[in-house]
Amino acid sequence: MKSHNHGHYFWRRAVNVVLCVVLLSANMMEVSAAEELMRDEPLIKEESQSAESVSPGADATEELLESSTVEEQIDAVLALLERTDELDEEGVLSLSEKAIAAKRAYERMTREEQSQIDADKIDKLLASVETLNIQTLDAGDSPVDGMKIATAEIRAEGVNNQALSDGKSFTIDFSKQFTLHIEVESKLNLTNKKVEITVPDGLTVAEYPIPERGDMAESVTPESIDDLHSDNNYGGYNPTNGTITYSLKNTAEKNSFNIVLAPDTVLWNRTKEQSLTEKLTVRVYTDDGAGSQTEYQTISATPKITGKYKDTVGDNRAIQTGPRLSGVGVKTGVPTAANQPLPCGKSG
Repeated sequence: MKSHNHGHYFWRRAVNVVLCVVLLSANMMEVSAAEELMRDEPLIKEESQSAESVSPGADATEELLESSTVEEQIDAVLALLERTDELDEEGVLSLSEKAIAAKRAYERMTREEQSQIDADKIDKLLASVETLNIQTLDAGDSPVDGMKIATAEIRAEGVNNQALSDGKSFTIDFSKQFTLHIEVESKLNLTNKKVEITVPDGLTVAEYPIPERGDMAESVTPESIDDLHSDNNYGGYNPTNGTITYSLKNTAEKNSFNIVLAPDTVLWNRTKEQSLTEKLTVRVYTDDGAGSQTEYQTISATPKITGKYKDTVGDNRAIQTGPRLSGVGVKTGVPTAANQPLPCGKSG
């Protein structure tokens, strides 16, 4: 009986050993397979990345354009432009959108910040926005359909800004320069866009901006303030005013201009609350180059020269500074022909 129990115990131990060997072998096979899989996994990822680099689509475009600075955004766009033939339709659409986004980011920078970026890069970026055939802005997504004057206001030191309204008037101090601030919005890739500012006799232009490389305004006429003159001549005096016209790039969407103006004290007859006979006008339009224009908006407002001899309540004495000009003669200044109307209208 004792011998029988010992035999039974032996065989049970033998079976347990066999089972352990089998289980250990199975575990070793699983570990080996896992190691093999781990060795293969990097190769699979590299092959996948290699395939993406050959034909980047929208996802690859997104990764290349995740940049921390505007210049990096621009560099990423330019890098993809070198490989447009490898992009699928979705990738090209994404590239077009990112090129526009990079352009807008550049436009939001200060002029000092913009000057730090290579002008050749900006030229290439703007050209890409203009030449990419896919338009990513539908009419409903564009900031404006055509062109519009978003802001037109008079800014002067020590007084509140005056928004210009078509057909209304605004006041200016006879003793101060002031700034005509204009903001224009226009549809992306609209061609031959123009911004026209007409400064009437009775005001003089002190300064206006000349476009530089990388600006959304590509040119201005006249190119120098020395060539800006009124169409009228007052006994040899030819005021520095008239029409200033900016030509915008097709890729322009938002532009701003600051025109520094002042009352023309040579022509002013020192009448208080004097309204000019002509209006200050801002106009936006497109020109096909063959004489046909499409006008989008015009704002014309009448300047009124004001001011006092002394800024004291109750002191209403006539202003004693500045030359007096009349149809008969002048106290100091330039004579005019008989019966010649003054640019400053009669006080009403």
